[in-house]
Amino acid sequence: MNTGQNIKNFRKLRGLTQKELAQKIGVAEITLRQYENNKREPRIETIQKIASALNVRLVDIVDAADFQKLISKEVDAVMDSHIKSGKVRIIETDEQELVSDYLKLNKSGKSKAREYVKDLTLIPGYTKKDTDPDDQQTE
Repeated sequence: MNTGQNIKNFRKLRGLTQKELAQKIGVAEITLRQYENNKREPRIETIQKIASALNVRLVDIVDAADFQKLISKEVDAVMDSHIKSGKVRIIETDEQELVSDYLKLNKSGKSKAREYVKDLTLIPGYTKKDTDPDDQQTE
């Protein structure tokens, strides 16, 4: 990752010290030093602040491949957080199959599938019980 070297080069080109740039972006000087020495990776929001403070484009600091890695890390962290908090749950295999099959349908087929599922929710033998957190399967 050339991000650190790019930050350093643009900072020097703009005539800023590490302390001055750190103050502009709201981080400690030692943190900026770690970014420049590639000992620590800045988060995407921090890179945006750096680019803005140095009056350069984001892609001037981070190349496309490294940017994709950063985004993937951010997404993974957010997803892990949401899963742990219960805001998101992992979709089970049978649910994935259902969605996959649904996506194969045309507009008319999708409409009919939604009708069928709606009808099934009205049949007590096919619906979950409030007191039972596990799915009740009836065949």
